[in-house]
Amino acid sequence: NSVPGAMGCGASVVARYAEGGGMVTWGNRLMGGSLESTAWHPDVKEQISCGVLVLQVYATRGAFAVVLDGLGIFTWGSPDSGGDSRSVRDQIRGSNVQVKQVCSTRDAFAALLEGPGVVAWGSKHKGGDCSSVGKQLHGNNASVRQIYATGHAFAAVLDDRGIVTWGDADKGAGNPAVKSQLMGLGPVTEVYATRDDPDRGAFCATMAGGGLVTWGPPKGEDIFNVKRRLRGLVKIKQISSTRGAFAALLMDGSVVTWGIADFGGDSSKMKDKLNGKPPVQKLFSTERAFASMLTDGSVATWGHSEFGGDSSAVQFELSGVHTVNSLYAT
Repeated sequence: NSVPGAMGCGASVVARYAEGGGMVTWGNRLMGGSLESTAWHPDVKEQISCGVLVLQVYATRGAFAVVLDGLGIFTWGSPDSGGDSRSVRDQIRGSNVQVKQVCSTRDAFAALLEGPGVVAWGSKHKGGDCSSVGKQLHGNNASVRQIYATGHAFAAVLDDRGIVTWGDADKGAGNPAVKSQLMGLGPVTEVYATRDDPDRGAFCATMAGGGLVTWGPPKGEDIFNVKRRLRGLVKIKQISSTRGAFAALLMDGSVVTWGIADFGGDSSKMKDKLNGKPPVQKLFSTERAFASMLTDGSVATWGHSEFGGDSSAVQFELSGVHTVNSLYAT
């Protein structure tokens, strides 16, 4: 199995592990490409090389974290990107450690463990320090269901008690007022994040009773209308995102978008194709554009022209004359 590579100094780093145990890495040695560079965890190479079963591998842009069978979590790579986990070593390692989930931002990891709950390490500016929300994550019998991430912040969904965020306040974590509101949301169905971007990050969440809430950039001029339309008992079928915008497919087949116009947040030019007549079947996205597949076999696109938002060159082929069975996006 291959693992998405960490990035550093323009050189890709790739890790590959076999079902029988062990791992091979290559690329920039300071960004996770070599197990020889783990000065802060000299035992990582020994553990990985001795045939211990590797259950899963995760990556930031400069470090790796592996879950080893019966041993917990081991890390290597840039200490600024989560490669140094000595501060939480006692919590993430050991034969009794049960890892439920590992999630990552650009430079930090967060692990959801059975018992201790959430543990984070790496760049504190990217979510590597969750001590400021420790009471919300671990106090009063709090139970974290799942963790989500933008490139700069984490969001943890609590069972029946809303959402806790930490990391960059301007790129997904939100200010104190936003954090307070998120804690009082009630049951949350799902959380979605914008695609990883060095300059921005935002979340949105669907509620168990219907409707949607969104926080952090991106914000567009039409955000009030979006909130008004999506509040209450509106049922949402699918959420898709680019680096700077969201698109929501409603159960009636119509689509609502918000965020930065050049990232797909403005779909006004496609309003006749996204009004649910005929219904939209599914949404797709690239970094800065959206595409929708309609039930009549046609396709509508919007967003940045160089990222797939302008399909005028193949307008005839996507008009429904030839039924489109599936779409694929970079």
